Amino acid sequence: EIALDVQWAHAIAPGAKILVVAAAGQDNEDFQDAIRYITNHNLGNSVSDSWEVDTDIVAGPLEQKSFDQVLALAAAKGISFQFSTGDGGDSGLGTPQGAAGVPSDSPHATAVGGTAILNKVGASGTETLGWGDTVVYLSAGGVLDPPSPLGLVGGGGGGESLYFAKPSWQKSLPGKGRQTPDISALADPYTGVPIVITSNGKQVVEVGVGGTSLASPIFTAIWAIANQDRKSTRLNSSHITI
Repeated sequence: EIALDVQWAHAIAPGAKILVVAAAGQDNEDFQDAIRYITNHNLGNSVSDSWEVDTDIVAGPLEQKSFDQVLALAAAKGISFQFSTGDGGDSGLGTPQGAAGVPSDSPHATAVGGTAILNKVGASGTETLGWGDTVVYLSAGGVLDPPSPLGLVGGGGGGESLYFAKPSWQKSLPGKGRQTPDISALADPYTGVPIVITSNGKQVVEVGVGGTSLASPIFTAIWAIANQDRKSTRLNSSHITI
């Protein structure tokens, strides 16, 4: 996960300074402490978080409020936090309501979903579509007639929050709650990327890596470039925190 985040943030914004912050654990309090630490010490302009803790329907108001409070402090200081929206589509709910990930559904966070890059059917070139991979078995010890669908094996997460109200910029969308993702980037492992992994002193290349864990550092790096252009400063003054 760290290799994916660092290498693809660097690939998109090679001049940016990249800092990795490791939380003390995997509880909500650990993640919130890491967010607060980054904010208090001004460790980055753009922060990529390739994780989520719960779906909106599971988290409940107190958990969501506590994340939003620390993210609001970061937003007040001009630090953007991007969160992956997950790789399970609607998380099996069959509806967008409650399927949004936490804390990506915070009004003070940017939720990054996933896309796939496909060849255009009947034409040259490629097109970018929302990521959603399904599998159908055509053969299993012999030809299957009819084929046997397995269903969704990976797709950009997101949905409508049951807790946070719809913001003004989403007024044209249906529903009453805040909806995610806000933006999407490459995530489909079938059109994914290679990364280099170092293990026991040896380096190997792993190909076909994807997920919204890829989309978040890609978009965060794009945002770092945008910040650099806005400030009319050199790119190496932009900081990406992971």
